[in-house]
Amino acid sequence: SGGTQRRVGSAPPDREGKYMPLTLIDSPPSGSPLLREEIFGPLLPVVTFDSFDEAVETIRGIDSTPLALYVFTADTAAAESLLQRVQSGTAVVNDCVLQHMCHSLPFGGVGTSGHGVCHGEWSFQTFTFPRSVLWRHAKFDVDQTVPVPARHAAASGGGARRAKLLEALILHGPYLSLPGGRSLLLLLAGAAAFVASPYLALAALAGGGAGFFA
Repeated sequence: SGGTQRRVGSAPPDREGKYMPLTLIDSPPSGSPLLREEIFGPLLPVVTFDSFDEAVETIRGIDSTPLALYVFTADTAAAESLLQRVQSGTAVVNDCVLQHMCHSLPFGGVGTSGHGVCHGEWSFQTFTFPRSVLWRHAKFDVDQTVPVPARHAAASGGGARRAKLLEALILHGPYLSLPGGRSLLLLLAGAAAFVASPYLALAALAGGGAGFFA
């Protein structure tokens, strides 16, 4: 993996006892697996830098979208700048790992570090699929019932009024249902009123049509 190993403590690694002491790896090369793979053990690579810009470019060069970004600084402006310039799945300022314990925050990766988030409501949103269903009426067809070319308003030269009528019928018509004895009368009244004004006929056409053909 490269770099200089610096163990914390005097106990050596024990393979049979499955023990690994905390070990710092000073200045590993940029291609080292220690910098590019997840580490499930007490190994901490240390990479030095001479400027803030160099630190940003070093992080981006290792992984442009890390799972977590931990910033330790008393300079609020520097912390905010780093958060803006480095994209990550999560981020913590002046601590680490705590974001995974906070169930009110979504936890997950972005780009190379993963997709989707978990915790609370976020888990439900990630592991469910919102399916869209548009259900047309089996009998009440706007094109066949409304005595105007409402669907193709632009092509017919009817302009905005017919487009508004179509929008109202599609969005609100299915939710309006009147008693059957009054529906036919309202439908006929709406058709007659349309000659005078489409807006006067709108409620009767939508409500009467939906109720009559239900």
